[in-house]
Amino acid sequence: MIKSKREALTKRWALFCAGKQFTDKDFVYRGQIIRNEDFRRRDYEKANIQFCSVLHTNLSGSRIRDRGAFIGNGWYGCSFSGSDYSGIRMVMEEYKGCVLGNSVFRYVQMVELQAEGCNYTGSRWYDSEFCKCAFRGCCFRKTGFLRGRIDETTFLDCVFDEALLEGTELSGVIFRNCFFRAQKEERPDGCSFQNCTFEKC
Repeated sequence: MIKSKREALTKRWALFCAGKQFTDKDFVYRGQIIRNEDFRRRDYEKANIQFCSVLHTNLSGSRIRDRGAFIGNGWYGCSFSGSDYSGIRMVMEEYKGCVLGNSVFRYVQMVELQAEGCNYTGSRWYDSEFCKCAFRGCCFRKTGFLRGRIDETTFLDCVFDEALLEGTELSGVIFRNCFFRAQKEERPDGCSFQNCTFEKC
């Protein structure tokens, strides 16, 4: 089931790259410095952000309805709180000190993404994939990873307080110096736990 969804998303991504024209309803930036901008509660059809530096920009409550790409960008001190993104492919992205709390991500693919000091509290990831990503000092309190897949990804010094990994396939995932708090201690297959702390609610 996950494989068929992955193939469907890959097909949609290929069609998107094949060249539908962008309109004023789309979120498009290429090779720019975006500083202190306000995109709160903006509603976009598609998105294509490539090789930009995005500094202290507010995207809270923004929505991307269907398809998009974030490629090679650096996001620093940005807020995505309460955003709702669907069908986004994120490749070689860097996030530092960003807030993504209470956001919803559907059918998102993340490849070689790096995040440091980011807050994902209360976010939900549906049918999404993480591959060769690295998270350092991030907070995943009450975050839900639902029906997705996480491959060859490292979590270092992260907090997983009442986080959910419901129906998520894991392979080659490393948790190092992480803190887990849940009703019962769970150590799913496909993971390595190194110097982690487990605590019951």
